[in-house]
Amino acid sequence: MSVGNGASLQLLEAVPASMCTEKTVTAGTLQTCLRTWLTDCERGAKAELVQDSMLNQMHLYGCALCVVASRYVREQGVGTSLQSTLRAWHDKLVFTDKSSAVFEFEDVHAVICALQLQFAQMYEKKDNAFVCAVDMVSCCVLLLAQLGHWLQVRYKMPLPPNVKGDTPELNMPDAALKGFVDVDHDRFCTVRMDALAFLLDALHGMLSLHYMLTQAEFVRALPVEDLVEVNGHHKEASAEVFFSLSMTADCMPGSVPVFTTCFGSPTFC
Repeated sequence: MSVGNGASLQLLEAVPASMCTEKTVTAGTLQTCLRTWLTDCERGAKAELVQDSMLNQMHLYGCALCVVASRYVREQGVGTSLQSTLRAWHDKLVFTDKSSAVFEFEDVHAVICALQLQFAQMYEKKDNAFVCAVDMVSCCVLLLAQLGHWLQVRYKMPLPPNVKGDTPELNMPDAALKGFVDVDHDRFCTVRMDALAFLLDALHGMLSLHYMLTQAEFVRALPVEDLVEVNGHHKEASAEVFFSLSMTADCMPGSVPVFTTCFGSPTFC
């Protein structure tokens, strides 16, 4: 295994160099980068063809964030594990006996998809506030760190015994057949950027929703005289929102990265 996914490292040139060049990644640096990713980068922004994949600025910044998270976990010796962050939900979301420290890219993909499926069930309202049953932020940081690890490495898959070297396409790695990695002519494997982009969409969506839910504040009931009069255009706008939500209510968080403007109000799915 060698460090340095060539295609991926070229992508990192599009993001602030300071994110990946600081001598020590502190918790403050990581939180700042995470908040910037969530508040300044849109999932629905226009994508461009980069390294044979359609990526936007959110994906590019997300790649650098993965590297920053990976460095933070490695340098700070963070003892937090997926089992401790997921608590009682661990067995519902992790379907392998491996330690999270040795997850394959496919294992990370499976956990993120499981989080998407179970996301809505993890929150409940207590005392006019939403509470998450797991440590969602720490969990997502660990998953970003795992993605950062795989983003920086390329590894060679040896040919199985009794297989001629001129027919490697008949013995593709399992991860390549599932669309997780690309394999070059020398059988070096690197993470597919479109597979990574799918996971970044999911993590960006879940973390954004997490902060929106957990930081929401209860608005007291207003006196009748302070209520806004409801007119016809308000009802029309409400109907539009209802129909939009009815079409996306069953979609997993981050699975529909679309930005639209309805009646002057931005809407993310």
